[in-house]
Amino acid sequence: MGQTYAVLGNLATAQNLYQSAIAFAEAGEYPQVKANALKGLAEIECQQQHDDWGVAKCQEAIALLEAIGANCDLADAHFQLAQIYRHLGQALAADQHQQSAIALFQTIQAPAQLHRIGLCIK
Repeated sequence: MGQTYAVLGNLATAQNLYQSAIAFAEAGEYPQVKANALKGLAEIECQQQHDDWGVAKCQEAIALLEAIGANCDLADAHFQLAQIYRHLGQALAADQHQQSAIALFQTIQAPAQLHRIGLCIK
């Protein structure tokens, strides 16, 4: 739901929904749900020019996803962080996270995701 409201431009509602998802995830010990909500919040933070907060939320999501081995979501989080770093002009950090995303997508054999990365970096 948070993503839908973010796409529609209702960022305040999206943030509230992501925060609710995080609270639910913490209460029920669902780290993957929390990580995905953090990725959504990171995107909103960057849209609002709070890039440092976006980076921190993505890094927190990556740590959670690494701990549980959720490789698809982990790859997506690395790619999202690569895009944030690229936007900030930090090419080395962007390249490192992009390579992590590519390696993970290759490991789980996700050709559509690899194609998406290829389209985004052209």
